[in-house]
Amino acid sequence: MNRRRWIVLAVFITASIFIIMNILKVKEESRLYEVGSKLVNNPDRGFYVQADVGEKEKIEKYREQVRLFLLAFDLYEYRNQEIPKEKLGELSSFLEEARQKNVKCIFRAAYGFDEEESNDADCLERIEEHISQIAPILNQYKNQICCVQAGFFGPWGEWHSSKYLKEEEEGKKNRNWLLQELLEQLAEEIIIDVRRPRFIRDGQEAGFDMERIGFHNDGLLGTESDYGTYDDPEYSRAEEMEWMESNLKTGINGGEMPQVNKYSEASNAVAEFSKMKISYLNLKYNEEVYEQWKNQKVEEENAFAYIEKRLGYRFFISKVQYPVSLKKGILGRNQKIEIVLKNEGFAPIGKNYELEWVVEDWYGKLHYFKENQSLETVGAGESISIGIKAKTLKKIQAKKVGIRISRIDDKEKYPENCVELVNDEILYERGVNFIISVEEEGEVDAR
Repeated sequence: MNRRRWIVLAVFITASIFIIMNILKVKEESRLYEVGSKLVNNPDRGFYVQADVGEKEKIEKYREQVRLFLLAFDLYEYRNQEIPKEKLGELSSFLEEARQKNVKCIFRAAYGFDEEESNDADCLERIEEHISQIAPILNQYKNQICCVQAGFFGPWGEWHSSKYLKEEEEGKKNRNWLLQELLEQLAEEIIIDVRRPRFIRDGQEAGFDMERIGFHNDGLLGTESDYGTYDDPEYSRAEEMEWMESNLKTGINGGEMPQVNKYSEASNAVAEFSKMKISYLNLKYNEEVYEQWKNQKVEEENAFAYIEKRLGYRFFISKVQYPVSLKKGILGRNQKIEIVLKNEGFAPIGKNYELEWVVEDWYGKLHYFKENQSLETVGAGESISIGIKAKTLKKIQAKKVGIRISRIDDKEKYPENCVELVNDEILYERGVNFIISVEEEGEVDAR
């Protein structure tokens, strides 16, 4: 065969391959979504109600309104003795009730929750003894612990007006000692919130694990310094906000508002909550601030509703890209279903959550595929892209495809403890957000 015929044959073969591949190629489509209007009652975020360990009946009373309880453990009577078994039993009983009712607790221990009766333990060794008694119970029920507020020192355990904190040098030493005790004795999954950003910086300087230290502000939006919360002379209020935005490693932060003023205006609250990565607020205090928000607007939406939706994380799918068919034939080597998951909340989700792809086959069986990308890095207004190969779906005869977000250490994976996306169009059932449906003939469609 002469050279000319070889060239003609080569061109013919190349053209034929190109035509065949285009005929067999699976086309792709995409769909864009706006953030939904849903108010979802997801775990580890939202409003809380305060309850004493002896008030477990409050769980049933408020569980339709909140998923969080600030669990107050009053040790006033035990300032100079060990905690009796009966008192520890109340703590276990409350947390067991919380487990059964699928709610979580923000735990705080203090030697008095009444200002007139507040006091300190007789010695630091007593506090250490009490932590050793409490920690095994909290660790046993770690899935019911949203976070632990450091507590123990001063009225309400708020780390002021304590004999152990009178002198700054000694106070810093004792605060770091207590924080280290909590970090060492509590399970590594448990976040510990402290009262001021300055205290977090002290812990950072001491080399503590910053991914386990958060912030609670019980003077939130109250004054220029939030009643002494921002007391570091080297930082203005604005500089504290910038520091927290850059340095807070956990999204489990919150507090309560003491009064209505210019700082509690909704526009300022939204701006600062995003920097502070706020995930929880006291439902009862201050209701006057909530009335203020209900009479204001943010982005043309009622400000109270706007803020309530964005406490903590708020995930939605902004884009889906998918092959139009899973029919027999050639699927591209890199063909996949890909989604863009965006966080419209004030804070990232906790580090103990994982994302899985979930595929339901035509027999109703669910298949799980763990996604390696971490969600805890997705902050306010940020997004990530993830995908699952179409060949995987074809192999197991997929009928529906979705994602499940749940705690890594939650073996039961109850739907109530999984995370619902806020897309109005997406089906949420059995703890799974179903995104894609597949017809018997193999055609694919996004919901």
